[in-house]
Amino acid sequence: MTKQHSIRFGISDGNGRRACTWKCWTHIGSGKSDVYIICRSLDSSVKVSLHDSGNWRVAFSQEFYHEQSDIFAENPKGRCLSVWEPIEISPGVILAFHIVTPYSSITNPIGKNDNNVIWALQKPKYTASEIFIVLTSSDAVVSSWPGKNSMGTSLLGSFQLENKSKMWIVEKPVICPNFKIPQGRLTYFKNMHKENISGDNIRAFIIGKEKDGSRYIVDAVVDVKIHTQNITMQDDKD
Repeated sequence: MTKQHSIRFGISDGNGRRACTWKCWTHIGSGKSDVYIICRSLDSSVKVSLHDSGNWRVAFSQEFYHEQSDIFAENPKGRCLSVWEPIEISPGVILAFHIVTPYSSITNPIGKNDNNVIWALQKPKYTASEIFIVLTSSDAVVSSWPGKNSMGTSLLGSFQLENKSKMWIVEKPVICPNFKIPQGRLTYFKNMHKENISGDNIRAFIIGKEKDGSRYIVDAVVDVKIHTQNITMQDDKD
């Protein structure tokens, strides 16, 4: 098995409950400085890939894509959900990715499989936590972790890449965003059916683009209302 530098992280309320957990890693000894991010709840079916080549994307994994080839055959965009190029926000500093977690998404009990997760605590109601994935080059001037003084961020972890640049995971509380999710036709993956999306704790992962060109994912709990062949998903803050 290929060796990795990896960090598992997530948002907790400090009272035994959490939102989705995430893993960020790079391979050691590969000669590349690629960084990957996955959400455990998605079972590695969707992955954020920040390739050293500058080819950055959020995409369905190759395994999932091939398993669901009959569905993807109708999708001209293939398995990629979002594609972009890294943009420096200051010399040698790239704000690569954001993960936004509203307070309402802290619904799952912390279990035995969460022992090695680094938690960011989120207590106030009607707020959210924003996690920033930041890359700094080997010659960037960084006195501490990114955003410590200018934004009041907290450090969750960091590791060095093969090219001597550094990957940082930092977090800060933010105002809870208000998302309006439009109606759309429902697609069932992995032999799922209508009854599989009923019940509590149904989640939507919203992928978006920031003004600076970076991308984000929101871990949102939603109410699902099925109308014939269409589905309406609405964030519970609306």
